[in-house]
Amino acid sequence: MDTEGCWNWQLMREWMPSNIQYKIASILPPNGDNGSDEQASVGSNNNEYSVAIMYENICAFDQQNINPMWSKIWRLNVTERVRCFVWILAYDRLLTNYHKSRMGLGHAMCNHCGNVVETSMHVMRDCSLVTPFWLQPVPMRERSTFFMEDLQQWIVTDISKGRRGNNGSAWCDIWATAC
Repeated sequence: MDTEGCWNWQLMREWMPSNIQYKIASILPPNGDNGSDEQASVGSNNNEYSVAIMYENICAFDQQNINPMWSKIWRLNVTERVRCFVWILAYDRLLTNYHKSRMGLGHAMCNHCGNVVETSMHVMRDCSLVTPFWLQPVPMRERSTFFMEDLQQWIVTDISKGRRGNNGSAWCDIWATAC
């Protein structure tokens, strides 16, 4: 606004594209006779403006439809690199021989086992090269569940466990780091 209560077109020309200026020109400037000028947010229960709320409204983002596994992954008490890796694993996006073979980039079999398809689950838990590693931290009474679940259930179970490891760390953090 300029000193006369009109839009400050000189300032707007320097900072705004003309198509936005045309839209602003169709709106009357704030005037005391028409009520006070306030920041308001659509969908907010108060008059405070929030970029987060506006972004959620623009994107039609619904908090209730968030995958709980997604939230648990990003709350792990591990490095960002580990959280990213677990997220990639959860969405089965590891570049395994199986995925490469589907792109025409080689065979699907595990290079170590030879006669087993190399899926994310095989690489992370079932390969004979990796299984002995998991036998150390996983208690004997939990091994049958640990080694029988499919990829999604395996991730959900291990991210949701509340027990602590030998060093006092949460199992989900130990598991994620081990992955």
